[in-house]
Amino acid sequence: MKIVSTTDLDKIPSIHNPEVNKHEILHAGDVPHIDKVGQVIFAPGQIIPIHTHADIHEIFFIRSGNGVIRCNGEERHVREGTCIVVDPNEAHEVENTGSDTMLLIYIKMDAVSSGNRLNAS
Repeated sequence: MKIVSTTDLDKIPSIHNPEVNKHEILHAGDVPHIDKVGQVIFAPGQIIPIHTHADIHEIFFIRSGNGVIRCNGEERHVREGTCIVVDPNEAHEVENTGSDTMLLIYIKMDAVSSGNRLNAS
C-alpha cells in the first residue's frame, strides 16, 4: 500500500505554464501503466495552453471550480464532477473561467501499455 497526501507535497510549476502550480502525487513505476497522477491548482483566469502528448492518454477530473477545456477545436464547459478523457495527439488546453480556484486531478497513462484508445463509456 502507498498513501500520499497533497498536504505533504511541494507545489511545483506546470511545464506548460509555470504560473500554474501542481502536486505530483504518483509517478511512473508506482502503479503499472500509470505515468503520473497529480492535482493542478488553477487560480481564476489561469490556463494550461494548447499542447499534445504523442504517447499519453490523459484523464482529467474536476474536483472543484469550473472552467473550459478546448480539445481539437471543440470547447466544452466543465465543472465540479466532470471527467474528461484526452487521447494521444489530441490538441488540448484547460482554463479556469470561474471566479474561484479550480482543482483538477489528472491521470496520465502510457498509450503503448494501455492500448490504442481508452473506453470512456
